[in-house]
Amino acid sequence: MLSKADNELLCRVGPGTPMGELMRQYWIPAFIASELERDGWTRRIRLLGEDLIAYRDSNGRVGVIDENCPHRGSSMIFARNEEGGVRCAYHGWKYDCSGACIDMPSEGEQSSFKSKVRIKAYRTQERNGIVWVYMGARQLDPPPLPDLEVNMEADAWGNGEPFKYVRQCNWAQALEGDIDTVHINFLHTRLDRQFRTEGNRLHQADPNPHLEIINTDYGYFYGARRDVGDAYYWRITQFVMPFYTMVTGPGGKVWMPIDDYNTLIMEWRPSRKSSVPRDYDDTANMLTGRQPWGYKADDEMVPWGNWRLKADVDNAWRRDHSLEKDKLYVGIYSNPLQDSAVQVTMGQMYDRTKEHLGRRTKRSSGSAAS
Repeated sequence: MLSKADNELLCRVGPGTPMGELMRQYWIPAFIASELERDGWTRRIRLLGEDLIAYRDSNGRVGVIDENCPHRGSSMIFARNEEGGVRCAYHGWKYDCSGACIDMPSEGEQSSFKSKVRIKAYRTQERNGIVWVYMGARQLDPPPLPDLEVNMEADAWGNGEPFKYVRQCNWAQALEGDIDTVHINFLHTRLDRQFRTEGNRLHQADPNPHLEIINTDYGYFYGARRDVGDAYYWRITQFVMPFYTMVTGPGGKVWMPIDDYNTLIMEWRPSRKSSVPRDYDDTANMLTGRQPWGYKADDEMVPWGNWRLKADVDNAWRRDHSLEKDKLYVGIYSNPLQDSAVQVTMGQMYDRTKEHLGRRTKRSSGSAAS
């Protein structure tokens, strides 16, 4: 278990916190490019505990700026996005993507005051349909984008695009759940054999996997070995600093902290096919549905309000108890929603001083908690 101090150190990500400052040294893959239209509406977002506004200007550049205008503090969610910048609706002060004030009509043409005013702005970079944001101190000379598959292969997500969703808990407990291999023997188990593939039978055959862990320069990876009769079945999982996971194959997920109590998840693969609309609700196919397609109505006043799932804690993730008789271990459709249910009900930020970790032997360095 972690001490209270270590738990706080791990989970808190706001400005000035050790983990928050560490994460700000990395580029954050915050947007799917199609989310932001040229001269389109501004978006209210929150990353690492900071309230921000995102938009795409007339030249196609993406701006990420502080939510509050430095003049009187009004929210820039009401700003007009036009002619190369966003203009505050309160008094008309206008800012470009770099944060410079480029027009201050209330001061008159002779005033030079606009040259002395800036709004906080963060660097952005776009590649292969993803918009990255850098929130660290190196705004003039940021590090290069990470050499992840999504940056190196234009079709990294195949015939479709990545998709996103909000989970109402701390980033660490959400990420931990993804790299935990033992829970797939229970939480994601199918009770009806007709829906099981051979691969699923293999990884469900042994609930007591043996773990072998290898530390790397970028994080670590481990193999979970399960006994399946006269052979072994290996399931490989990777963790890449500071918030990436890759489980059993290509692609991966990003676990971006919105704040201390909410996480924005982006999945590279499997992707949302281009033929499937963003707001598609797959409840009708819940027995075979893999991903949570249904989203709530967009609330522009809620950060990331366009990526909140219809199935969440307010409706018990649409749990159907009848499915637990002979079809699903837990009557919630799709693995991500099952994960959400167990992670969110741990509390917004789990107190790890209360947990009792089991142990799994490993060859590399003794033992591993699970």
